Amino acid sequence: MKLMKTTIGMIIVTLTSIILGFVRESVTVYKLGASWQADSFIFSVAFPGFIFATLGGVISTTFVPLYTDLMINKSKKEANDFANIFINIIVLISLILVIIGEIYTGQIIKILAPGFKGQTYESTLRLVKIILPSMVFMGIIYCFVGILTSFKELIITSALSIPLHLSIIFALIFIYPSKGLEYSVLVVLFGSLLQVLMFIPKLIKNDYRYTFNFNFKNSYIKEALYMIGPMAIGIMVQQINIMVDKSLASTLDQGSITSINLASKLNIATYSSIGYLLVVLIFPILSQYASEKNIEKFSKTVISSLNVVIGLMIPITIISIFFRRELVNLLFGYGKFTEKDVTYTAQILLFYSLEICFLGIRDVLNRAFYALKDTKTSMKNGIIGVLINIILSLLLIRVMEANGLALSTSISMIIISILLFKDMKNKFINVNLTRFYLNIFKILIAGIAQYGLMIFINKTLNFINWNINSRINMLIYISIVSIISSSIYIALLYILKVDGIEYVKDKIKNKIKKTN
Repeated sequence: MKLMKTTIGMIIVTLTSIILGFVRESVTVYKLGASWQADSFIFSVAFPGFIFATLGGVISTTFVPLYTDLMINKSKKEANDFANIFINIIVLISLILVIIGEIYTGQIIKILAPGFKGQTYESTLRLVKIILPSMVFMGIIYCFVGILTSFKELIITSALSIPLHLSIIFALIFIYPSKGLEYSVLVVLFGSLLQVLMFIPKLIKNDYRYTFNFNFKNSYIKEALYMIGPMAIGIMVQQINIMVDKSLASTLDQGSITSINLASKLNIATYSSIGYLLVVLIFPILSQYASEKNIEKFSKTVISSLNVVIGLMIPITIISIFFRRELVNLLFGYGKFTEKDVTYTAQILLFYSLEICFLGIRDVLNRAFYALKDTKTSMKNGIIGVLINIILSLLLIRVMEANGLALSTSISMIIISILLFKDMKNKFINVNLTRFYLNIFKILIAGIAQYGLMIFINKTLNFINWNINSRINMLIYISIVSIISSSIYIALLYILKVDGIEYVKDKIKNKIKKTN
C-alpha cells in the first residue's frame, strides 16, 4: 500500500514538474524566440549543470548503496557520519570548480560553444559568471537527494526541479522585460538555493543532522572513492560527448541550439513522465537487496523492471513519433517561435524519440550494477557508446545537420543498452531469459497494432474534416487518438498475457473491493 501511494505521489509531482518544465520552455521561446538571446540564456542556465554533471552523477549513484548498506548493517549514526563527511568533501570540490569556472569562463565557453560570436559570446560570458555559484547548491542538493532516496522519501525528491522551473518562469515574465537577462539569471541562482531549503524539513523528520566532519579515514569514504573512479571517467566521457554535440550544433544556423534543446527536453520529459519514475523507485529497493545479499530477489526485480519499463515506453515512443509536430506546435508554436521553427524542431524530435525505450533499459541496468557497487561495467559501455556517438555525429551532421546529431544520440543509446544487457546476462544467472524475450515479442506486437490503429483513427478524423487549427482542438485530437490506441495496446497486452498485467489487474480489483 505504501509503495502504491509513493508511486502515485511521484507520478503527480513528476507530471507537475514536467508541465512546469514545458511552461518554462514555452515562456523562454515566447519571450526570446529562436534568437541569440535564447541561445545565450539557455546555454548559461544549463552551464553549471553541465560542468557539475560529472560530480553530480557520481554523488547520486555512489551515495545511495553505501548509505543504505550502513543503515542496514551498521547504524543510522554511522550512516549520517558518512553523509556529513561526504557532503563536506562535495562542497569543497564545488567551491574549487566555481573558482576555476569564474577564472576561465571565456575559455570554457569558446570550447563548448565555438559558434558563439560577438554579442552572443559577450552576453553568455556575463550570464555564466553570475550563475556559476549555483554549483555549490547543486553539490548539497545531490547529497540531500541521496539521503532522502535511501529513506525512500521519493515524492519530495521528485519535486527537485520545481523551484528551478518556477524561478526561470518568474524571471522571464516579470524581470526580463525591465531588467534584462543578467537580473533574470540572478533570480535563477536564487531558485537553486530554494532547492536546497526545500529538502531540509524532510531531512529533519528522518533524524538527519548536519555536523562538520572531515574524517577521511572513514572506511566507507574510501569505498566511495574507489567506486567514484570508474564512474567519474564514464560520466566525464559522456560530458565530452555533450560538449562535442553542443560545439557542432553551434556551427549550424542561428537558433539551432534552441531547437535541439527543445526537442531534447521534450524527449527527456516524455521518458521521465513514466520511465524514470520506475528507475528512481527501484534503486533503493535494489540497493537494499544487494546489501542483504538476496541475489534471487535482486535478479527478479531487475527483469520485472525491464519488462515494465519496455511495456510502458513502447506506446509512449509511438505517440511521441506520431504526434511529434502537433506536440511541438502545441507547446512552443507561438510568440517568436515561427512555423519554420516548429517544423525544424519536430524533425529533430523524431530522431530523438527512437531512444526513449532504450533510455529506460539503460537506466534500469545501470542502477542494478550501481546497487552491486559495480561502476566499471557502466563506465566501459558508456565510453563505447560515447565514441560511437561522436563518430556518427561528425559524419551525419554533414548530411542531416541537427537531425544527424539526434539520430547519433539514439543509435549510441541503443548500442549502450544492448551491451549492458549482454553484461547483465553474464552477471545474473537466476533469470528466465526465454520468458523475458517472449514478453518483449508480445509487447512489440501490441505496439505495432497500436501504431496501425493510430493511422486509422487519424485518417478517419481527417475524413470527417476535424479542425485542429485551434490549440484546444489539437489537444482533444491528440488525447482521443492516444487514449483509444493506448487502451487497445493495454488490452492486447492482457490478451497476450504479458508478465505484469495480471498483477496490475489484481491490484486494481483489490483496490476496488476495499473501496466498496
